[in-house]
Amino acid sequence: MKKSVAIPMAALFVIAECVILWGIVHTVQNGMSSNASKNHYELPDIANTAKMTTPSGPPAAKLYADKTQFRSSETMSLHLKNESSSRISFGVGYKIDIHKHGEWTPYPMTTAFVDLGIMMEPGGVHDQDVPLNQLKKGHYRITKVINLDESDLQSVSFEFDLDG
Repeated sequence: MKKSVAIPMAALFVIAECVILWGIVHTVQNGMSSNASKNHYELPDIANTAKMTTPSGPPAAKLYADKTQFRSSETMSLHLKNESSSRISFGVGYKIDIHKHGEWTPYPMTTAFVDLGIMMEPGGVHDQDVPLNQLKKGHYRITKVINLDESDLQSVSFEFDLDG
């Protein structure tokens, strides 16, 4: 019985994650700011432990790694920490953008993600390995979408550099 309930919930979460990521890409491509549209928002250009929240509340999580400089032969150990007082849920998927000519643009990747929903209690930390072998030298941002209290979707980002 639990499996039949978990699959639809995971599927709904992945659909919501795709819609949010599409909204972010659409907003950035159209040059809209968070004040210009209530339905879409762009990620702020802040370094290292970048946090982003919807207008409904403070950041629920922090996305970080042990360092900010990598080589393409390395695998990044990415950490997501629940900084809220509630349980959060998220998927294993992520989006990577590259900073070029003063703008963030989606980096084309050939990575597939397993449709898996993860629940994390307050104070919990989830570790995820991110292979960097598809990336070239540059400044990057990795973004994950989290769900707080099954109603509030938020994006968290981490910026890093790849030396090649």
